[in-house]
Amino acid sequence: MIHWLEEERLPSAVKANMARFRATSFAKSLDEGETRWRFMSWPRTHHTPLRFVLRSEDHRQATFTIDGPGRQYGKIEES
Repeated sequence: MIHWLEEERLPSAVKANMARFRATSFAKSLDEGETRWRFMSWPRTHHTPLRFVLRSEDHRQATFTIDGPGRQYGKIEES
């Protein structure tokens, strides 16, 4: 389960980036799982690459990147 940022406090660029991330199968997989994830960093502009970093309650790190051509990469690492 992802602890999503409070959208009403986010600038429009961040809201758009979060919507784009939320629509990915990687985000859906994290959000539907039992492990809790929190955002550590997220893109604040529309400039690519867009990189999202989340940390789990069991200290794993998930990194998801959307590059300039729109390719998407996601990985989960042990800390």
